[in-house]
Parts: sequence; structure tokens; C-alpha cells
Amino acid sequence: MSNFVFSRRFLWVAAATSTITAVYGLTLAISFWRSFPYWDQWRAVVMYQAWTEQQMPLWQFLRDHIVAQHNEHRVPLTELAFLIDFIGFSGTSEFMFPLLILSYIGLGLVLGVVIACDATFSESMTWIAISLAFVLSPIQIDNLTLPFHLLWALSGLFSLGAFYWTAKLAIDKSPWQFALLACAATLLSVYNSANGLAAAGIVILMAETMITHCAPRTAIVATAVMSIMIYFVGYSAPESTKFHAILTSATGLYYFIAYFLALVGGIAAPFGLVVSRVVGAFGLSMAILVWAHASLREDLDAKTISLLALFSWAAISALMTAVGRGGIGAEQALWSRYGTIVVLFWLPLIGAIWRMTRNRPLSAACIPAALAILVLTCLSGLPFVAEARSRAALIDKTTDDLRSGRPDTSGINPPNLVDFLRRRHLSIFVAN
Repeated sequence: MSNFVFSRRFLWVAAATSTITAVYGLTLAISFWRSFPYWDQWRAVVMYQAWTEQQMPLWQFLRDHIVAQHNEHRVPLTELAFLIDFIGFSGTSEFMFPLLILSYIGLGLVLGVVIACDATFSESMTWIAISLAFVLSPIQIDNLTLPFHLLWALSGLFSLGAFYWTAKLAIDKSPWQFALLACAATLLSVYNSANGLAAAGIVILMAETMITHCAPRTAIVATAVMSIMIYFVGYSAPESTKFHAILTSATGLYYFIAYFLALVGGIAAPFGLVVSRVVGAFGLSMAILVWAHASLREDLDAKTISLLALFSWAAISALMTAVGRGGIGAEQALWSRYGTIVVLFWLPLIGAIWRMTRNRPLSAACIPAALAILVLTCLSGLPFVAEARSRAALIDKTTDDLRSGRPDTSGINPPNLVDFLRRRHLSIFVAN
């Protein structure tokens, strides 16, 4: 236990404040949830239309709709969840939305437990509450209300699992079961989104440098390599290349770096792009220093190593996003949909510092630092909450118009897919 700890009163106040923040974020998510499809969700409607109206073998359906590309990603787990929602719940999101929320709550709980393992009860409760508040923060409102963003929560969960079980196998000489869990988590991470490719790369590095036993090391590395190779079978570069960063010119390289730094520093969004970039550069510098210190330590446990790997994964994910979206402009880096990357960079970074500096004065600054960053994520999320409120109002109006037989004046919904929902009594038409 750290000799530099706060009083129990402070810890319980911090835990209570974080819990209130988490409940507030959860309340916002529930209030803005709507069953009518929006934006990327129409892809799921196309999938279910193919399931019901097109005669095709199962293997072809899986190829063309479940594992097919979505921009740079393959999202079969999210597609399968949507399929379950349509088959069992008539496309009302009554399965998808609870799954989305529970996935984020699970991510917060797991992160809190990993950070606070072996801590005092009051410290553990505080870190768990802080972790839940981070993943349910207003900066996450799009990810908490639009079911297609399930992929972000699952990316964090599977990546953390892959890192932890790989490190556990290496540090604690754990049995073969952990190798199987590491393989499964790596595979699921890759086939959840393109960000899983970064997780697989980190797992390969961890296994090659940390695991001494040949058989489990070979199994984990082979699984990661094969997952990456199979991911690119039939893969084609997205057509919307105007989104991509142009790395062959000085201007394009500048926009790429600016986007990357702004995304990492998204906690400072209320203060503008310049401040966000500075904060992003500061965060990355901290991460490098933490890794430099970690490389000199031989007493790190699996939980600390998994946190180090997780914030590294988030930084690489931000880098990959900058490559794919840097051509749009750095303003887009501050969108709510990337909130999970921001959260999974800063929270594991602070958590790793706390675990590595136990019994030292620096550890006393970690919980206040986490609370300060949490406040920033809440402030950064205020414009996104306003947008989510407007979106919910638009969907409500569209729902009333369509149910009443009036024309859809929103201009954002595909008429043929709306007609499919109506004919099949799905989504908002389930009671019609």
C-alpha cells in the first residue's frame, strides 16, 4: 500500500463524484437513445434486407454482409449483434442498446479493477468509479447512443484482454489456458475493427520479447499473424481517398501530425485546436517517459504491463485514424466518435503511472490528475450532448412523420430502406 495516500474522506468524495458523473452520462445516453436507424446503422438494415429478401447461400451472406469491409474496418461482431436485434427484437435496438451500454460499463469495470488491483478498498472503489465515469463521460455520447459504435467498446475490451493474458502468461508463468485466452482475445480484437490490427501487432511484440516457453509463444504469434493476414484477404482501399492524409507533401504531413496530436489531446477540445495539439504532444511525451521508465523496471506485473500496452494501442489507433481521416482537417479529430480512443489513452496512462509509483510521492498526484482529466472530458462533451439532443429531436420528428404517413423531410434517410422497415413492421413500425 502506498505511503502517500489521501484520507479516506477524500477518496470517498472522489468516488462519489465520479459515480454521479457516470450516472449522469448513463442518463444522457438513455434519454437520447432512439430505435430508428441513423447514419451507419442503415448498413445493418441493408444486411437484414439481404437476409430476408435475397436468396443466397449462408457463406455468401457471411462474406458479403458480415465480414465485408466497412470503410477501413471489418466489423463482424457488430453486424452479428445487429442481426440478432433484427431477428429477435424486430430491429428496435432493444438488444443492441443494452449490449452497447453493458459493453462500456464492462470496459470501465475491468479497467478499474486492473488499475486498482492490490489497493486498499477505498482506493479500489475510487478507481473503479473513475473508470466508469471516464467511459460514460459526455465526450462519449455518440458512442453511447449510436449502436454501430459498439465496435469501440469491444476493441478496448478484447485488446486489454489480449494484452493482459499475454503478459500474465509471461510474468506469472501461467498455464496454457491463458495462451488460449490470449489467442481468442487477439482474434476477436482483429475481427472487431481495424484498430485490432494494432492490438495484434503489440501482442506479437509482447510474446516475442516476454514469453520464454516456445509452445505458447508460437501459438500466440501464429494466431496474431494469421489474423492479420486473413484480415486483408479480399481487402481493398476505401474509395473515399479524399479523407486520407497526404504524407507525400509538407502540407499533408503537417495536417496529419496536427490531426494526430489533436485527437490524442481531445480532452482539451473546449480550448480549441491549438491547445488540444499541445495537450496531445504533452500526453505522448508523458507516455514515452513512462515507457522509458518501465523499460528499466524488472518488477512490473501483468496488470501494469497491460495498461502500458493499452495506452500504446490507443496512441497507435489515433495514428491510424490520422492516416485515414487526416485529409478532412484536424477539427474532425475532436468528434465524439473518437472519444473512446481519448479515454483509453489517458486513463490507462494515469493508471500505469499510479501502479508504477506506489510508495512514492508521485502516486499521490494520480487520482487528482485523473479527476482533472475527467472534468475536461465532461467539458469537451458539452457540444456533443447538444448535438445528440438535436439529433434525438430530429429522429423524433421523422418518426412522427413516418408513422403518420407524412413525407420524410429530413433528407438523410434512404427511402427504399425506410419502405423496407415499414413493409416488414420493423424498428419504429413494429406496432403498425
